[in-house]
Amino acid sequence: MPDEKELKYKSTADIKVPKKIFEQVIGQEEALKIIKKASLQRRHVLLIGEPGTGKCSGKNTIIPTSEGDFRAEDIYKILYKNNEEVEREDGFYLKPSKNIDLFTINKAGKIEKEQIIAAYKSKEKKKCLKITSRSGAEIILSGEHPILSVEKGVFVFKKAEQLIKGTVIGMARSLPLLNKEEIVIKPTKTTEVIDNKQDYLIKYKNNNGISCINLSLPKKMNKDLAYMLGVYVAEGDYSGVVNFSNKDKRIKERIKEIAIKNLSYPKELIIDTEEKLAFKRGRTFGAILELAFDQKVWDYEKRKKLEKQSGKKRIPKIVMCGKENIIRAFLAGYIDGDGHFDKQGLEVSSASKELINDLRLLLLKLGIISRTTKKLKYASNTEKKTRREYYYLTVSGNENLVKLKKDLHLLKEYKKNRLEELSFKKGNTNVDLLFESQELLKELKDNIIINYKNYKTHNQNFNRFARGVQVPSREYIQRLVTEINKELYKMKGLRFNLVKYEKYSEYIKEGIKNFYKNLEENKKYFSERSFQRYRKGEVQPSLNMVCKVNNIKNKSKEFYQLFKKAGELMNLNSKAGKSFENKLLKTTMISMEQSETMLDEFCKKITQIEFILKKLEIISDSDIFLDKIKKIEFVEEDTYDFEVKNTHNFIVGNGIIIHNSLLGQALAEELPPNKLVDVLSFPNEQDENNPLIRVMPRNKGKELVNKLRIQGFASSKNMNILFFILLIASLVTPWWIRKQYGDILAAASLIGSMILLASFIFFFSINRRMAPQQKIKIPKLLVDSSEYKTSPFIDASGAKSGALLGDVLHDPLQTFSPLHSSYLNNKKSKLDKIVNRILKENELIKKDNYIFTYTKPKKYFTFGYNNKIEENNEILSVNKYKFKGSLIKLITESGKELIVTPEHKVAVKGLFNKINYIRADKIKSRHRLITLN
Repeated sequence: MPDEKELKYKSTADIKVPKKIFEQVIGQEEALKIIKKASLQRRHVLLIGEPGTGKCSGKNTIIPTSEGDFRAEDIYKILYKNNEEVEREDGFYLKPSKNIDLFTINKAGKIEKEQIIAAYKSKEKKKCLKITSRSGAEIILSGEHPILSVEKGVFVFKKAEQLIKGTVIGMARSLPLLNKEEIVIKPTKTTEVIDNKQDYLIKYKNNNGISCINLSLPKKMNKDLAYMLGVYVAEGDYSGVVNFSNKDKRIKERIKEIAIKNLSYPKELIIDTEEKLAFKRGRTFGAILELAFDQKVWDYEKRKKLEKQSGKKRIPKIVMCGKENIIRAFLAGYIDGDGHFDKQGLEVSSASKELINDLRLLLLKLGIISRTTKKLKYASNTEKKTRREYYYLTVSGNENLVKLKKDLHLLKEYKKNRLEELSFKKGNTNVDLLFESQELLKELKDNIIINYKNYKTHNQNFNRFARGVQVPSREYIQRLVTEINKELYKMKGLRFNLVKYEKYSEYIKEGIKNFYKNLEENKKYFSERSFQRYRKGEVQPSLNMVCKVNNIKNKSKEFYQLFKKAGELMNLNSKAGKSFENKLLKTTMISMEQSETMLDEFCKKITQIEFILKKLEIISDSDIFLDKIKKIEFVEEDTYDFEVKNTHNFIVGNGIIIHNSLLGQALAEELPPNKLVDVLSFPNEQDENNPLIRVMPRNKGKELVNKLRIQGFASSKNMNILFFILLIASLVTPWWIRKQYGDILAAASLIGSMILLASFIFFFSINRRMAPQQKIKIPKLLVDSSEYKTSPFIDASGAKSGALLGDVLHDPLQTFSPLHSSYLNNKKSKLDKIVNRILKENELIKKDNYIFTYTKPKKYFTFGYNNKIEENNEILSVNKYKFKGSLIKLITESGKELIVTPEHKVAVKGLFNKINYIRADKIKSRHRLITLN
């Protein structure tokens, strides 16, 4: 043992804590201040976090919305109008009245729109994490904020503080188009805008009152304007003259035609030189670029043209929100101006980081995945060789280049031809890869025999993917899933035939019992000598003989071939026994046990394969691109957060998918405690299926239930004491009589005591049934608010569990698929028609994702099964909702099908023909479903 150093301080107050320790704490700023102070003083601190705290993104984070792409700070300002903030220690909360939708990922991994239902703003800057992915996507968020990731082929949310370099994160592969086309231009002190029917008339006056040329501007965006703007953003600048620095004659001629046609620019003021195309007296043109198309050309503080305009370039909002043809026309102009094609694909560069981020977002709207990087280099258009930061964007991969080429009308022929060549180039470019899928592929390999030739995949490649040596592409997994689904279809057909083996084996077992039981009756089937040997047990009958005696067709060879086929398709631990016609009973029984074991394993593995394929389908068919974290840094930032309805996640500008925090819970806590209530359910004597629901003030419901329980206990206490006395007397009295009078009287006394005790129990039970009005009825406490200091809130978003997108079943309703037929008032019809008719004829009650109605009494009837009798039963209510999950499909031996939710209970035949109701997801192949004729 090493020598222990002597402590040189008397108490923990003397211990000094380095600032490095507590300076590394991220998020929860109010708590952080307390921690810092307490840690320096060596105090103990209990941390209890409030819902909604810490889970935030930076104020400058670009978030795509249904109205356009905005910074997080700007979205909060829009929502703040006509709404009241709730101020708390950690920041401001509000529930917006204005409908703004964010783009989100649903449980199936598809993009959809969902409404913002709550918003948050921090009071001061917080310490956050700046996460950069390998593809160049960036996001600033607090350590508590969950971000989409993947584990073992399943999408999950992880807190940012849990992420490390190399962690896989999920990003959007595409974004919906907004298809806006209206050009908006607002007048200023120097710019007059006259609204004509077809276009705007733009007039500009200098501060000295001298007017510039008047120009027109279309009210709607068109492809020509979009192309011209693309070239300007790539190579344009303003210096009193609007310049397009391009030497290509076709491009300059095209821009000149567009300006004359769309802006009514005087032809004589357009100067075409070898180096560029210049628009003289271009102040009005510059105003249009600035006011309508978001280009920074003027320094209003210094009252002169803006220096270094390239670093301020942005893609116009009307293009970002535009139709697909507008976006492609802009990209054509931009690539003609500043695009370059190398061996891998497209590369563009800019001094403006915002422009490159805009371009990345714009490409996402076409479903094109790009990568961004940062480099130091010299500017190519200046004599002063100063190294500065430039931002690069690249597009590679066959799939992305094919999407880019579509309807992209480039004027530079060599760029057009190069893009054509690259789009036909095949090979794995390692762009759209499905990380963390090796576990699923390994499970698949353990369950199914992979026929690599049929699946059009190489043995070595698949094994590398399953071992995690290489990462498969999305296209590879999609192709693999398609091929295995074909094999799975064959397996299900085989299972349909093999399930019949259970009934066949039951017939054989019953036949063996009957063979020996009815040996005398079956004597005619064999000789006298064989009969005597069977009776003495000297020999066993063959399977053929058992089948012959019981008039059963011997199908053992037929079933053996089916089991053999199952073993060729699937990796099974058990093997089917060879049960041919000439086998004896002992061998037959062993073979039957082996076959039944194999059948059970075969059915289970089909379910496992379906489960694995479902996971592979979700990740391969999803709108989610998988990337890895390249770098994590610490920054300080003002933070904002938004809660999105239903899916509880949203997409930020670079495509990264993040989870919203528990803002709903934080807002729920603002409800005063005196508004909370207890909800009780009382028994209804008239209708036991419809209890009486009553509401009482907070804590009163619990008090009532406790009071009634005490009364009920007191009323039964005396009866219990009397019963106990009689029980003791009935046991002791016979022994006393036996001692005094003998055995005969003791036996009579014992019998009499038992009769008395039984009579007491019988009449006590009858009394309880005949006098229910005397029984104290204790209600059920459905909602107990006594323990709540604030409004109760249940988070069903998956934020705490780390599960994906609506992982809680919000409406656990038991429902059928609309594909079925049923009876309404003795008439057969499709179930969806029946439901739609009833919903149409009654008052609807609408919830988040379903609608239902209570029907009018004695109006609708359908067939049911009651006490083994088919009868017409009244329909009391009907509901219809969108189920987000996997349904269960049940198929009987007679071919009847039933598709229901996993929670739905189905009638099956139990022992002694008893009817049992079992959840659909718990039903096995051995169960017998009850069907009506």
